[in-house]
Amino acid sequence: MWRGVHRYTVTMTTAVIGATGQIGSAVVSALLHTGQRAVAIARSAPRLAGRERIEGRQVSAYTGDELAPALKACDRAVVTLGLPYSAKVWLRDWPRLMREIARAALDSQIPFVVLDNLYVYGRSHGTPFTERTPLEPCSAKGRARLQGFKELQRARSQGAQITVCRSADFIGPGAEVTVVPWSGLHAVLSENRHSLRWIGDPRCQHSYADPRLVSRGLLAVAASSGLQSHDVVVLPPAEAFSGDDLAQALSHRIERQVRLAPVGQRMIRAASLFSRAAHEQVEMMYQVTADYTVDDALFRTYQPDFPRLSVDDLVQAWARSPARG
Repeated sequence: MWRGVHRYTVTMTTAVIGATGQIGSAVVSALLHTGQRAVAIARSAPRLAGRERIEGRQVSAYTGDELAPALKACDRAVVTLGLPYSAKVWLRDWPRLMREIARAALDSQIPFVVLDNLYVYGRSHGTPFTERTPLEPCSAKGRARLQGFKELQRARSQGAQITVCRSADFIGPGAEVTVVPWSGLHAVLSENRHSLRWIGDPRCQHSYADPRLVSRGLLAVAASSGLQSHDVVVLPPAEAFSGDDLAQALSHRIERQVRLAPVGQRMIRAASLFSRAAHEQVEMMYQVTADYTVDDALFRTYQPDFPRLSVDDLVQAWARSPARG
């Protein structure tokens, strides 16, 4: 299933900033799988017992001053940082965090690959997102991401080697802060549950990304001077599918009917009065009430053999995954 993922022929040392998070730890594992050396940088000590070719470097904060010594002897850096899913927190902290990452990139003069999401684009207007889609955020979280992107762009204009990689919503093992949490999918696959909560319109086509392939996509960009010549790269998602498509694929896999339990905008607004998660989802409902897809043609120009996964491929892989991914 994972054949065609880029393998590296030159051993380099890759710094993973945010190495203890979901994507950061997956990037470290992917580096090990391909025989590369990694420096795992995080605020909490990375768990590296028995793992060769990895060095853990702990920082108290992700600032340019702290990252400078942590990046010594590294050839490139992959940034997988995140913040609690709160518009208030993002508006306050994300631009400042990206300003520090920009400082580190300028000071170190090594290539930086920075993971981002699609929020800066706003509504899809019926067409897939590409690297050149206008930046028109329609949410507070999108505006925070745009401010952070501008910090990175400013550093790039000053000579920093920064490529921003935008990923579709995560889906699959370990992905909980998303419109289709892994806990619900796993319950359907392994606990005899017959229904799956679905936020938004189950008929709409949506692009989702498997976290394991997101990590490999980031490393593919980090290894490609051609992709790094672009300021933004859209990472490859799975083939777009709807909630109805997913229910059908799950039903086929477990040989029993899986029904969706749609949660619409009114229900989300009502739930937002007592649920913080629902409160944060209100401004993001535009993503799930219309088609919301991406076009990864630029990435595949440089990485034509990168895996293309269907919804059936995803479900097949999930069926073999543990509850915690």
